[in-house]
Amino acid sequence: MVILKSIETEPEQDIEYKNPHWREEIIQSLDLHKELFYDTIWAMSLTAFDKPREVQVLIDAKGHPFISVGSPGFVSFKGQDDELYEQNAKMQFPLKEWVHTHPFGKAFFSGTDLRTIAIYRNHMKEATVLGDAERMTIKFGVGYNGEDYQEFVQHAFITGEEEE
Repeated sequence: MVILKSIETEPEQDIEYKNPHWREEIIQSLDLHKELFYDTIWAMSLTAFDKPREVQVLIDAKGHPFISVGSPGFVSFKGQDDELYEQNAKMQFPLKEWVHTHPFGKAFFSGTDLRTIAIYRNHMKEATVLGDAERMTIKFGVGYNGEDYQEFVQHAFITGEEEE
């Protein structure tokens, strides 16, 4: 069973969908440039629901996406198990990437995120968190001498809204 960001917090049950096709939009953007894929996930996180909500996308070893939505501060697959089990494609490890949003604006790995990464680190290649005009990624690998490593990449994008 795969439940990322698994802590004993119930996701909100009543979600109003402003865009009933939000999952399809994310799936369609998967074949575009990676920046457009991230931009689509971020946009859906902010606009597809009654309020900004965390969205997570798991990309499995075969490139299949598994997507869920949560509250403004938490996301899991709890209550959305059909996304994992009722698809034609079964999730294949290792995950290529785990992407999730922080709709409150900051791209950083929270304590919950870091605990999730510690559990799944050997089963994923990258973990990415999206914030407002920022992104942080951890890439996992094995060096030439067999040592595990983590590469942290932080992106902050210039939006043109800087104060004078």
